[in-house]
Amino acid sequence: MELSGSEVSSVINFGSDAEMPEDPIEEPVYLGRKREKFYKMILERGEGIDKPGTIDEVTIRYCDFSEDLSSKPFQTLQLGQGHLADYIEKGIVSMKKNEAIDLHVPEAMTKSEAKIIKIELINFINIHDLHADKMLFKKVLEKSTQIDRISYKDEVKINLSIIQGDELLSEILDYELIVGVSICHEGLVEILTTMKETEYSEITVKLEYFKEKFMIDVKGNQDPIVRIRVLKLVKLTDIYVNGGFFKKILSPGNNISPYPHSQIEFEYKAQWDSQEIQGIMTAYLDENQIPSLWEDCLKQMKEGEYSHIECFPNDKSKNLKDGLIENLNIPSDTPVLYFRLIRIISGSALYEMEDEDKKIMAIRMKAAGTSLFRCNLFAKAIEKYDIGLGVLNPVKDNLDLFLDLYTSLQLNVALSFSKQKDYRNCIIRCDRVLEHNPKDIKTIYRKASALKYMFEYTQANEVFQKALDISREKGDMQAEKDILKELEQVKELEINYKKKEKKLYAGLFK
Repeated sequence: MELSGSEVSSVINFGSDAEMPEDPIEEPVYLGRKREKFYKMILERGEGIDKPGTIDEVTIRYCDFSEDLSSKPFQTLQLGQGHLADYIEKGIVSMKKNEAIDLHVPEAMTKSEAKIIKIELINFINIHDLHADKMLFKKVLEKSTQIDRISYKDEVKINLSIIQGDELLSEILDYELIVGVSICHEGLVEILTTMKETEYSEITVKLEYFKEKFMIDVKGNQDPIVRIRVLKLVKLTDIYVNGGFFKKILSPGNNISPYPHSQIEFEYKAQWDSQEIQGIMTAYLDENQIPSLWEDCLKQMKEGEYSHIECFPNDKSKNLKDGLIENLNIPSDTPVLYFRLIRIISGSALYEMEDEDKKIMAIRMKAAGTSLFRCNLFAKAIEKYDIGLGVLNPVKDNLDLFLDLYTSLQLNVALSFSKQKDYRNCIIRCDRVLEHNPKDIKTIYRKASALKYMFEYTQANEVFQKALDISREKGDMQAEKDILKELEQVKELEINYKKKEKKLYAGLFK
């Protein structure tokens, strides 16, 4: 695909503090390898950094070195269409707006004698070959200052006109449509998805492509021209990028977004069939108290924003019914939701938190994980415990303040892995605790139990014995009693395991 000059320039990053070097005046600027002797001498510097692309429309004047350039008329033409010699076009695409040059062309390029050509570039308009197949040529007449391009399912209002030669084939003003959903031609959708709000563009459409994609009767052999001005754009955000849930901003908020762990106050409204439910709630965005769709949508909103969520046939139940609050009574096939993010109550960046704030957040995550654990949602419980662990670093930060909480969170993760019969990860989490607290009986006991369930009876016996020694050292009689019982069970399991193993091997070698 051909790139316009502005697109080429946009990929160059000179750094925020760097200044563009000035183009040299009356010094050779080589446009290829130096030995090819193809270069330009800049007589007048151009403006900005943008340069025309290989198919852009340019306004120029040019002449041989012996002629007076100021006496030559301006010409407006499109590059890449055979209007100019290749070497002249190569010189033009190296220029900036209002730049004037002497272009030195060697014999090898002219196929006759070396030449010097005077060129002045007055202006240029970017033209984009939208599909790189020479079917749609887009010329931006008025650029947009916006960032977002139009996407599938966005709502737009446009002025549209279609012209062939001197005949106006169609004109629609204030045309409102949902891109790709409303009744509109496929060709129009393909053009709109390259545009931005407030942009005004002219698209030359090859006749055969126009007949196929626009389905409008045309006469003659001229390529139609489509002119579009985008008056308004309402973006729809695909929340999970899977076509299931789309968010449309009805009223924008301020520029303040919640953190993933913020506490917020929000208003909700759900509509399905002829029913409606609404209310105001306060919730943390990381506790799974509300459905994950609600959390994920509210995380993408601004304070004060009012948005509409449209649900399309998809696997919605896991997103609409997985919150722990059971009194919402909203069916999993809810078609329409509305949210207003009233205010952000609390929340800050982790690097801004004091030690006490980190501890409070970790305690809250521990409670959230335990709520999920009690519902047998062990994987989600681990996620919450790990978020709590993520804000604690007992070695680098505050060992005395964090160690007990760190130990408790790691043990809860270990227990959750054990419930999932993932004993290896259970042991890994136990070992992380023992790095900081090597005599924690509960941790040693849990590690030994995991080894037992993995049939690693010899290792389990050793770890249980270590726990027994520590319990006696601390005078913990209940722990000593429990560990002795486990040691007896491990010994019995190991004997039975060896008997089965011996019997199995005996059968193999008969």
